[in-house]
Amino acid sequence: MSPAERDDGSEGMGGLDRAAAILGAFDATHRELTLTALVARSGLPRSTTHRVADRMIRLGWLDKPKDRYRVGNRLFEISSLAPIRHQLREAALPFLQDLHAAAKTTVQLGVLEGTQVLVVEQISGHRPMPMLEQAGGKIPAHCSALGRAILAYSDPARIEAILAGGLLARTPRTQTSPVAVLRELTAIPARGWAVDREEGNIGISCVAAPVFGRPEAAAAAKLFVVAAGPEAQLARCQPLFDAIGQRTFVIGDKPSSANLVKLSGNFLLAAMIECLGEAFALVRKGGVDPHSYLEILTNTLFSAPAYKTYGTIIANQQYEPAGFKMALGLKDIRLALAAADALATPMPVASLVHDHFLSGVAQGAGDSDWSALARLAAVNAGL
Repeated sequence: MSPAERDDGSEGMGGLDRAAAILGAFDATHRELTLTALVARSGLPRSTTHRVADRMIRLGWLDKPKDRYRVGNRLFEISSLAPIRHQLREAALPFLQDLHAAAKTTVQLGVLEGTQVLVVEQISGHRPMPMLEQAGGKIPAHCSALGRAILAYSDPARIEAILAGGLLARTPRTQTSPVAVLRELTAIPARGWAVDREEGNIGISCVAAPVFGRPEAAAAAKLFVVAAGPEAQLARCQPLFDAIGQRTFVIGDKPSSANLVKLSGNFLLAAMIECLGEAFALVRKGGVDPHSYLEILTNTLFSAPAYKTYGTIIANQQYEPAGFKMALGLKDIRLALAAADALATPMPVASLVHDHFLSGVAQGAGDSDWSALARLAAVNAGL
């Protein structure tokens, strides 16, 4: 340790700690800092800040045009190597661009990180919203539509941790009561959409638009979209529906109706998968080739795309990677049963499928495709 480092009051910190403190001084509202501001925001002595910042400039971690420091290009190069950027962002970017072109408003992609949402990408076009966090920024999960949409389908432990961590108000309209936020999260699955009404920055109008199909179907604009909501909002979203789907079905002005249809559709798919799994287990145990059986099914009475898609997966016994995870199938069946309970509608088949999904998840198949129900049927048949 040099005499300067020993005497500057930060001897308990290593070089990386000091560099981290300096980098932590920058954020979306402090992109350029004078030396005085950098000292104040980093909490380091002036001599240490000056020395470490000079070293970071030589490494390309910082830049200093004139008298102000800013983050250097080398960090941008390194950040582009992060998996969240070159995998998630690059995979989602074409769809974000389509969404922006259709909706003609700012769109964001984010992931939950602790109690906040990390904005991975944002497209604003010619109508930017400077009050929104840019890519790389973070927004509180509890008071943003993006965060709530993620939290509504997160495990209870994560939700409880966020509620217990303190709900800070960003605007006078921010909900800071754990009970109120939890009530909002509970309503999202049944309602079909998440919203913040000027709780983070601005008010947002949303309409429920669940879709049937897999990502490749969305990319090919072959989805069927079921939409419900105010007529004016549906008309605004129609270009988006057209970009991802071959047909839109409007079922009224109550957004939750679209989600109920979506849940019922997923229940029917899950019931079909259960039946396919049992049927394949039966013929396999009887010595019938599963691929020959599939050809008979899909060229006679069961020629619908869903039978071909899931029948092929089951015949090949190829349940990874998942197109739709079993854990998500279990979640949807739970929601369908909750809706059935609220509407006093018995669904005994849904209860059976629920128990089989639960058994599969308990056996470690939660990340497998939900058609792995067929694998459970095969095991139960002694195959």
